[in-house]
Amino acid sequence: MRDIIRSLMDGKTNSPPKSVPDVSRDRRALSAESKRHRGTRGDGSDETSSPDPQASNRKTGTRHARTPKRNLDVFINIPFHKEYEPTLVALISGIKVFGLVPQVVTRDIRSKHRLGKLIGMIQRSAWSFHDLSYVRRDGRERVPRFNMPFELGLAAGGTAKSKCFVLERRRHRLQQSLSDWNGLDPLIYNGTVAGIHLALLTVFDRRGSQINVKLLSRVYREVWRRYGELRREFGAAWEGPCFARLQYLADRFLKDETEGRS
Repeated sequence: MRDIIRSLMDGKTNSPPKSVPDVSRDRRALSAESKRHRGTRGDGSDETSSPDPQASNRKTGTRHARTPKRNLDVFINIPFHKEYEPTLVALISGIKVFGLVPQVVTRDIRSKHRLGKLIGMIQRSAWSFHDLSYVRRDGRERVPRFNMPFELGLAAGGTAKSKCFVLERRRHRLQQSLSDWNGLDPLIYNGTVAGIHLALLTVFDRRGSQINVKLLSRVYREVWRRYGELRREFGAAWEGPCFARLQYLADRFLKDETEGRS
């Protein structure tokens, strides 16, 4: 009996201690399991159902290249003269028909910022049109205007000449007024709205396009019909508020035409 009691006591005291659980290992296992449920970003999103190409490539450090945004800006360089208002309205409405964005350094820009804004606008534009047909002396001092050839020089020096177009009202006159341009044919528009439409089609028309002279004429007539009212309220077409509203009118007319066909 005494031996039995002694053996029981020896077994109690000599039994190996219970192992202490490895808390850090459990935490790591829980964290890994949690990430599998949350996704590799750990933000609660399920990447397996809606993969993000950029997120999935973060492990390798690679990123998918984004498609560059197409440049739609078209710079307009035209005399700020009443005689050229129909020409400018035709350019604005016609450029909008092609889904592009006309740009002009409006006259309400402060003079101290005008040159910097002009250079930036020309550099950002994919195309530019320069009307060099105004060659007379003007104003109280009876001096010629040099703004148009100056802006053409900025454009020709900063962009490819294939995207820089000169407008003229008379044939062969540019050979005397700007002989350095010889070899690059100007767009002769004869001082008419129809001539501007043909010039725009020459530059922007593509095979299979639905844009034609009739559509350009319809949009121009609608915008010009409202131009008198806008001019009285906001100034000429080269003033900022009027310039913006002319674009809006062209956009709205095109939208109404599209919805009417459908």
